[in-house]
Order: sequence, then C-alpha cells, then structure tokens
Amino acid sequence: MGVFAELSPVWRRRLVVIVAVWAVALVAAAFLGNRATVREQADAAEGRAGADAAVGVAASALAGSAFEFAVGPGVAQECEITPVRDGVEYLRTFEVYTDEPELAFRQAAADLADHLGVEGPVSAEHWRRTASGSFLTVGLHIETESEGPSLIGRVSTGCRPAGADFGVLSPAERPDWIDLAAAHPGLDAADAALTAYARIDCAEGGSAETWWWSTTDDRRIPQITASCG
Repeated sequence: MGVFAELSPVWRRRLVVIVAVWAVALVAAAFLGNRATVREQADAAEGRAGADAAVGVAASALAGSAFEFAVGPGVAQECEITPVRDGVEYLRTFEVYTDEPELAFRQAAADLADHLGVEGPVSAEHWRRTASGSFLTVGLHIETESEGPSLIGRVSTGCRPAGADFGVLSPAERPDWIDLAAAHPGLDAADAALTAYARIDCAEGGSAETWWWSTTDDRRIPQITASCG
C-alpha cells in the first residue's frame, strides 16, 4: 500500500486541500507574471506602419485638394513602459497651409476617424482620439495665432516594446537624403539650410514629399515637391 493510504481520513482531506490551493497558486502566479497590458504587448513595427498609413490617409484627404500638405519625418523616441522596462514611441506629424483651416480640419478628421474606427471631433478646432484596436493616437489642431501652418496633425504609437524589426530612422525615410540634398535646389531665403526630408505613401496612390529647411532666425520652411496622385 502507498504512503498516503496509511494517512488518517482527516489528513487525507487536508492533503487534498493543500494540493488544490497549491494548484490555484501556480495558476495565479502564471497569470500575474504575464500581466502585461495589451499596449505593452503591442508590436512597435506594426505601430510604425499603422502610423505611416494613417498619415497617408490624411495626405490623400488633403494633399489631393487645394491644400498645401507638408509631411514631417518619422521620429522615434525612447520611453518608459514600466519603471523597469524601456520602450519606443513612434511619432509622425503633418502640417497644412491654407486659408480654410476649418475645412481642412473636417476633411482630415472625417477620413482619419473612418480609417481608425474612432469617433469624429466634437470641437471645431481640436480633436484627439485613441483607437482601441491599434492603440494609435491621432490629433488635429487648428493654429490661429501663428504665421506658420493653419492645421497641425500628429499620429503616435504610444510607448511600445522596441524590437529588431522596428527599423532604423536615419533620420529620414531615405538614407541617401543628404546626398540628394547636395543636388537639390535651394530656397529663396537667406542662410536657409536643408535639415530634413520626409515622404509618405498616400492612401489613394502617389506620395507626399517634403524637404525641410531651417533659417538663422529659427524658422522651419517646408518645400513640398510631391502631393499624392
């Protein structure tokens, strides 16, 4: 006979309870040890592609119209997912130059809301939403007190675990943009220097392309050379 058969009925019942509690504890430990949120488990590379695609939607909504659409280069910055876990946040911006910022705002918000599956704006000047599925955050803002862009947009992935497949920003989409800049015609502005290049594939075909210049008086001037198909 086994060892357990020699135990009294009371101790056998106690042993069953102990084993059951131990099993529950193992399950709980496994669950708690993997309590990463969905955002923490989100893929950074997919987030980057999603952010680029969202800006491509905005580009098709605006650049194909009578609006001057300037796209900014992608920016990756370090962030903190938890106090002991670092991550990366990818950000993409765009600027619109127009005398009708409200119209541009409505067109961009409508297409982005449909693309991301979020509610449209309530305010006529500000809009910010986070998509529940992709965790992308989109924002639009009408700038009324600036001589620069009339509408500013941004799409962010939020802080996500960085992976080898995230890719490299250099700092623009084309690693050879500095070589291209050497042959690129300059702006009719004193002391203007080419500092960045950005390109985005438009959702409905074609691409939006912008060269960014900086001047000694701290102005940033976009030179738009392609505006979707």
